[in-house]
Amino acid sequence: MIHQTKPFAEKNPTPDATRQAIAGTDNQQKRQPQGALHLYYSQRITTEEIASEKALSPWLSCLSHSDQQRASTMPNPTRKATFVSGRVLLATALKSLVGSSHYQLHYHALGKPLLKQPEGIQFSLSHSADALFLLISTSNQPCGMDVEQYRARETQRLIDKFFSPSMQHEIQHSSDPLSLFYQRWTQREASIKQQGRSVFSKNEANHINNRHMHDDDLPQYMQSYRFNNSIFSLCCAQPPSQIHFIHLPITGETAMQTAMPFSPTLLTG
Repeated sequence: MIHQTKPFAEKNPTPDATRQAIAGTDNQQKRQPQGALHLYYSQRITTEEIASEKALSPWLSCLSHSDQQRASTMPNPTRKATFVSGRVLLATALKSLVGSSHYQLHYHALGKPLLKQPEGIQFSLSHSADALFLLISTSNQPCGMDVEQYRARETQRLIDKFFSPSMQHEIQHSSDPLSLFYQRWTQREASIKQQGRSVFSKNEANHINNRHMHDDDLPQYMQSYRFNNSIFSLCCAQPPSQIHFIHLPITGETAMQTAMPFSPTLLTG
């Protein structure tokens, strides 16, 4: 397994500091222009940090009531840590955008989580290893993103099963077939999410598995990037006015106050 290298040094996780940061008033944060996309990056909360009910409690206080109940019943520690991390990152990002960390979710008929409150915002979450990525659209534009850890793996079976002959040819004759595979794979997953479908739905899996992906399946706007040891793709129906890439720690004494830009490499091909 290839582990990601942290781009910034972070202090030891302090859930109380995170809760205070997203609950407080931050006059320095301004809501960005409508039409922008915001891509947030953070590190996942570790399983050790939620190992006991007492340790888990401060993190749960950042979540909506329904998400608190859902997290409390998750038996798998890794899945629970990933779920809680994603929701804490969502609450923290919403605080920076609209001034409040409170949120309510409902679910699309096909499985995608949507924001009921605040209104006019859509999001997409993805994770790879210990890295979390959150894409937010401030113009209520459906968006999707997916990230994969870049590592050596056998890809031919997936290429044959999921991609059209033209895409198979493109990947196989690329100067970097593995990188292009991850580009196309994350584009595929991001597109599924953008359309409101869930990659975890059994019905959706059956639908997808019975057909190849073609270029025409992709949304009008799609970009792929490399950052550390990850490749990620983001998409939406219309080009955004701008994209903000933000490293937003959800843990540590300086959570929120240390938010800063990060610079992924745009991939072409």
